[in-house]
Amino acid sequence: MSAIKVGKIIQKKFKEGDMITRTVYTRIWEDEFFCALSFKEKVVFLYLITNVNIGLTGAYECDDRHIMFDTGITQEELNQIKKKFDSKFVFIGTWVIIKNFNRYNNFCNNKSPKIRQGYMNDYNRLPKEVRTHLEDTCIIHVSDASDTINKHTINNNKDKKDNKKEKKNKTKAVEINDTFPPDVKRVMEHYAKVYNLQYIQKQFDNSLSAERLIANYGLDKVLAMIEKAKANKGKRYYPSIGNLTDLLEKWEKLDYQLARNEPVRKEEDLRVKTSIGKEVK
Repeated sequence: MSAIKVGKIIQKKFKEGDMITRTVYTRIWEDEFFCALSFKEKVVFLYLITNVNIGLTGAYECDDRHIMFDTGITQEELNQIKKKFDSKFVFIGTWVIIKNFNRYNNFCNNKSPKIRQGYMNDYNRLPKEVRTHLEDTCIIHVSDASDTINKHTINNNKDKKDNKKEKKNKTKAVEINDTFPPDVKRVMEHYAKVYNLQYIQKQFDNSLSAERLIANYGLDKVLAMIEKAKANKGKRYYPSIGNLTDLLEKWEKLDYQLARNEPVRKEEDLRVKTSIGKEVK
């Protein structure tokens, strides 16, 4: 979904009170933590990440009474579940904070000023104790409710100035979500640098592709292949690489084309040995 479309949906919500859809990635059914949960625990987990109270920050107020009524569990069961979920959620009184919310949504750094403004509107309504926890999960570090929206670069005039600066300064480092693993973040930053990008769209999807690339081929080969893909961009027979997901899907084709166009080696170098040492031509 494009940033413009998301912005329109959010704007419509603020005007008409309509609900926003929430995306639940299908990989959740392969997640080790989620698969180990009981049926009731899975119901509560899904409820906590999809219920109607969730705004744009991942922090919302929902007391135990509502959770128990909507999920059909008892107070004792809920207390035990909260303890089990301490690595995924923060519970402060009647407030719930989804720890990795900004990794999967990242509204606070969205390119659309409308979405960032919606985020700040939600943020400024939160209690100070809740806001403190959010500072560790969002790239934009906000400190106090008295800070104005303009101070956090979400007004149109500052966006226009920032865009002009980005066009002039092509070497400015792209911002990658800090919650990604170091090697994944390094691959994404290297890709952005090689392709001279100021922003990587669909960062979560690209982070998953980066993880698979590293697992399949190793970090050094992935970094080198990014450079080779850029060097051969637009050449005949070479696959088009528009993001890390493309690189993952088209790796073999790109690797084959690179091998075909290597300088011709001596005949003895073209001989291949089988696993038992027999040479074949």
